[in-house]
Amino acid sequence: MIAGDYTERKRRTQSGKTVVDKVVKSTTGVEYSIGKKLGAGGVARVFRARRLSDKKECVFKEYVPSPESRRMHNAIKRNIQNLMKNPLTEDDGKTPLQSFIGPLDKDSLIELPQSKGFGYVMELVDTKSFLPVPNLWHRDVYPDAQIICKACINIAHLFRRVHFKGWCYKDINEGNIYINNQTGEIRIIDCDNISVQSTKTIKGTDGYMAPEVYVTSTPDTYTDYFSMAVLFYRLLVGGYPMDGKKTRQYLLSNNLSVQEAASTIYGSMAVFAFDPKDRSNEIRKLVDPLNPQLYEIQTRRWNRLPIEIQQTFCQTFSTGLTNVNRNKRATDRAWMKTFEVLKASGLVKCKCGKLNFGDKQKKVECNFCKAKLPMLKSVGTQPPKPINPVKKPTVQKPPVQKSPISTAELTTVTFKARRDIAPTRLDIVAKRKQQLQGKAIYAGLNEGWMRIEYSKSKNMLSAVNLSNFTWTISDGGNKNACAPGGRVVLKKGLVITVLKRQLQLTVADIK
Repeated sequence: MIAGDYTERKRRTQSGKTVVDKVVKSTTGVEYSIGKKLGAGGVARVFRARRLSDKKECVFKEYVPSPESRRMHNAIKRNIQNLMKNPLTEDDGKTPLQSFIGPLDKDSLIELPQSKGFGYVMELVDTKSFLPVPNLWHRDVYPDAQIICKACINIAHLFRRVHFKGWCYKDINEGNIYINNQTGEIRIIDCDNISVQSTKTIKGTDGYMAPEVYVTSTPDTYTDYFSMAVLFYRLLVGGYPMDGKKTRQYLLSNNLSVQEAASTIYGSMAVFAFDPKDRSNEIRKLVDPLNPQLYEIQTRRWNRLPIEIQQTFCQTFSTGLTNVNRNKRATDRAWMKTFEVLKASGLVKCKCGKLNFGDKQKKVECNFCKAKLPMLKSVGTQPPKPINPVKKPTVQKPPVQKSPISTAELTTVTFKARRDIAPTRLDIVAKRKQQLQGKAIYAGLNEGWMRIEYSKSKNMLSAVNLSNFTWTISDGGNKNACAPGGRVVLKKGLVITVLKRQLQLTVADIK
């Protein structure tokens, strides 16, 4: 900020000292005093702030104007305004998502006329309770397995809510996530990149970006899935999933730094360090001259992971690595399910009181005190039968009267499809939990490109985008995007443009 962006105002502290505050006004007239600088990045600076009306402590993020970043700043400003109008909520659509640190409220946007910049106000994260991911790697603060599961579920849930709106985060990385190592609660900051995938703001962070982003693609839901998996890998294993023998050899032979070679080692030649088929980039026997135990520790952590987590990593980093197969990457829902199952039945408590991931085949060490843990009991294991079991008399139960089928189970939606390439119309009737087949409607769509779902508790019918295309949703005069993996609530008159200038669906009737 420069003179003219703010006004100076004197005030007296409790100790009797006179201080001068820099006061700025939001676009709605709410005043904030700007305090000390907390940090800075390439395009923005962050300051401590206080709302004068109620003395609420908060944070002010200022975007530093420059000719090179003007276009990006305009896109970021639109993103912030969109988040102010459409804040992220829980599944009920009303409760604000507490883990999301976005614009504070509708009074958050601040214009800086003199410097031709702008900024916004957001919540202040309690950094005593919430730690950034790198700070969790110290043994004395690293969470046990139950807290890890809770944190990962919360992270996946947050991004599921982002994707539900047809948005993508675009820059998932460890610097944006704060975790409470006692409860598993999370806070995510730097939300100004959240938008529909067609909006160009930032591509991401090296090591976290999907390979295709380095080549041609802009970030989208599928690249978010990749970045989220990298975050989980960093939290559970350490290192980066594409760092290994092959990448080290490339850096040494070409005398390049990781930053200089990022587009190659993380893009065109990316190979997962624990790829079950391609061992060219493995780290199992790799030794770092500067840190001889680095890869040994990562390998040991990988070997201690439950097979369910290993398989989910391989689904993203091996099966879904390339741009062609990116739709096979583990989704936010898949990660939630994996960690929920493990939290419920995959943990073993050590005598030191810490919970660890269990193993069904062998005894393993506690990650904290190194004591041997008992083997994990297989779910569904039956106790041994007695040699001479006593037969109990069978009691015939009265027949159960089946309740009539509810109207919810009969809920259907009728679409009118218009194909501009062959101007014909046809009606499509879809029952709940039904996947529509692409070839029957338009040859350019993949099979099962849409799924119809019904929520009995919310009395809501919705369509899930299982295609490879971003839909445009028209509701009256409003238009929104529904990215692959996203969901749209159906109502009569809603128009879904599945393929621009090729296929359009109109909700004709809902019964």
